Amino acid sequence: MVIFVLSLLIVSCFGDDNLERFQSGDLRLLKILNSNENIHRFRPVEFEENGKAKPAKVDVNIYLRSISHVSEVNMEYQLQITYRQTWKDSRLAWGNLTDEKQPYVILNSDQKIWIPDTFFQNEKNAHRHNIDKPNIMVRVHHDGFVLYSVRLTMTLSCPMNFEYYPMDVQECELRFASYAYTTDDIIYKWKNNNPVQIKTGLLNSLPQFKVTNYSTHECSSSTSTGTYSCLNLRLELNREFGFFLLHLFIPSMALVAVSWVSFFIDPTSVPGRVTLGVTVLLTFHALSSGVNSILPPVSYVKAIDVWIFGCATFILASLIEFAIVTYLYTNQLAKRKPSSPEHQQLLRDNGVDQKIHVSSNRIPIVDHARNAIQKDARVVDRASSKFNPA
Repeated sequence: MVIFVLSLLIVSCFGDDNLERFQSGDLRLLKILNSNENIHRFRPVEFEENGKAKPAKVDVNIYLRSISHVSEVNMEYQLQITYRQTWKDSRLAWGNLTDEKQPYVILNSDQKIWIPDTFFQNEKNAHRHNIDKPNIMVRVHHDGFVLYSVRLTMTLSCPMNFEYYPMDVQECELRFASYAYTTDDIIYKWKNNNPVQIKTGLLNSLPQFKVTNYSTHECSSSTSTGTYSCLNLRLELNREFGFFLLHLFIPSMALVAVSWVSFFIDPTSVPGRVTLGVTVLLTFHALSSGVNSILPPVSYVKAIDVWIFGCATFILASLIEFAIVTYLYTNQLAKRKPSSPEHQQLLRDNGVDQKIHVSSNRIPIVDHARNAIQKDARVVDRASSKFNPA
């Protein structure tokens, strides 16, 4: 029993010592922050051998959580990321790793330390996540290295080119830089290992696009106030063709084929041919209008415009062909009315007196002439059907 009690006392003493040593890093960092209340106002400065101040190096890493709501009309897309940046602030160095039980201290607020004034250049709307606490993490390592991580949802502008729509590939960017510090003060760098991490399944999560590639770039932005360091993440969005194949190309080809049916309808069936042609034309107009309604009005010709124009041309051509056939049929029929010299000659050639013809033999002769006219009209229909793509 005595041995057991002594063992508990020894463990308790060592445990308290470890706990005290573990908490010592937090206490020392807190002491540093309390003794220098203006540490968050000024950037960390390190000097070169010649005494010149070096710019603070900020290493950036991004974790892509989701890509959603790609809007062609507004030319924007929505992105949710975990944005991480690391830099060294020697003023926050609180100990030696060999003497400490903890490698870093976690702060529950970013208000007391200096943080780069990063802003996203193509951001239209953004917010931080605060449920159920602000999604911000600040780690201060023993040697003064700071890791800052925050979860953001942003709506970003993405200029698009629809020249090859719907077989287009869009490139959307995420650009960010320092708002106030020039390249003399801050230099942004992508992290050497895995600068961009992507959530599993994210590349195929969009309904109309597939993320086929992404790349990181370092850049500089020059304005009237100076030159600023910036970074750029470029996402390549390849539009999926299946939706347009099922909802535009196959239906439009079917409508062109249906317009071709009018070539096989009797030229005298005017109501049927008119109804078919007009119905096909109106249906195709509604189909093409629905596809173009999801695009902004642009001043250049798109690939889909060429397709729509081609289909509309063949549909209109079938209506024009019907008008030509109807004109030829009615015009020839009018020329062969009984009072015309041609009709009288037709009667004489058949050895029939005109009066007898009118009373008894008019119908067979007129039917024979009408059949000849219909035959001529069908020649036009057959010739037109050979030029139809359907």
